Amino acid sequence: MLISVDLPAVIFLGVYGEFINQWSFFRGLQTADPTTPILTGFLAVCLMGFR
Repeated sequence: MLISVDLPAVIFLGVYGEFINQWSFFRGLQTADPTTPILTGFLAVCLMGFR
């Protein structure tokens, strides 16, 4: 059960966690090579049998 005293900490940690998640995602987009999706798809087909 969530105690009302903990509510500000939960909200802060949720916002902070979402910020870190989005920042990491956009940082990854900036540093990823354009061939990464092609390589990922190729490896998925070869190693895991996805089509």
